[in-house]
Amino acid sequence: MSQPHSPARPLNLKLRAVKFILGGVLLLGLLTAGAGWRWLNLPAAAERDDEIIFPVSKGSGAGRIAADLRQAGLLDSEYAFRLAVWLRGAESGLKAGEYSIRPGASAWELVTVMLEGRSLLYRVVLPEGFNLEQIIGRLAQPLSKPGGGELIILTEEEGRRLAGDRDFLASLGLSADSLEGYIFPDTYFFTSQPGDARGVLTRLAERFRQVWEDLPPYQGDLALNRHQLLTLASIIEKETGLDEERPLVSAVYHNRLRLGMPLQADPTVLYGTGHQGAISRRLLQTDHPYNTYTRPGLPPGPICSPGRASLAAALQPAETNYLYFVASDKRDGSHNFTVRHEDHLKNVRQYRRGH
Repeated sequence: MSQPHSPARPLNLKLRAVKFILGGVLLLGLLTAGAGWRWLNLPAAAERDDEIIFPVSKGSGAGRIAADLRQAGLLDSEYAFRLAVWLRGAESGLKAGEYSIRPGASAWELVTVMLEGRSLLYRVVLPEGFNLEQIIGRLAQPLSKPGGGELIILTEEEGRRLAGDRDFLASLGLSADSLEGYIFPDTYFFTSQPGDARGVLTRLAERFRQVWEDLPPYQGDLALNRHQLLTLASIIEKETGLDEERPLVSAVYHNRLRLGMPLQADPTVLYGTGHQGAISRRLLQTDHPYNTYTRPGLPPGPICSPGRASLAAALQPAETNYLYFVASDKRDGSHNFTVRHEDHLKNVRQYRRGH
């Protein structure tokens, strides 16, 4: 009796053929992908050894950047750069700025640098104790750019206008008359396109808010709000440069405020008059809102931007009954603190003899 023909053999042949074809396609794909990857990472032909400053303007697309890179001799294939951008999903992620590019960098490297925003940064130091006018002046100073030209973070005119703009201050959550004291002294870094003055000042004020929220709670016994504490911290900042003395200075002013004594802080008098240099009896007797000899209590607002140590001292005064202090004759920036006025006068005479 004859047996029916089995289809197993032809089926196995078909499966082998399909596997062979799929394997070939996969191998071809891997080879193509490998070649593409090598192509995207192929160093550009370098005509020079030194790094080149390459600017990327805000809003520039991949096509414009690729064309500029090739024109600058930093890219061999515009298509390679655009393909790398597409593969990274970075069509809208390339960041504006100035980039120091090493000749011979591949398209993939260039996209990585711009995607991560590794642009040149310009350093601006705002020292502790700077007042608002000094801060705006520092921000308005031209900074030399390595590729030539200058960078100005903001203009003095725009900085002054915004620093006293009530609507702008309200947008920052401030009810003060100006930004005086609300810019934290620190080292800041800006790109070649720092944004408008509003954005710059917002960033600096935000830094103050971050520092303030990180400080310990107020441990004094006076009903002082943030603005008053900041005002006190600014006076402490100008009175001493020694961190270990700041809580003592804070205690002196806390004690005086509690007793209803005038603060008699020379730095507030100088700030209110704009005078620089030695203080005179005439200045001490000239009445104005910041004269803490002629008016009781704290002045209307901060007189400078205090650092973290002065802010902490305003919040945590030392436990002492000191009511007076005067510079010592050690010439090291230290002060002599006393409870009794008689002892204070003795220290004053001693200081004057040494000077």
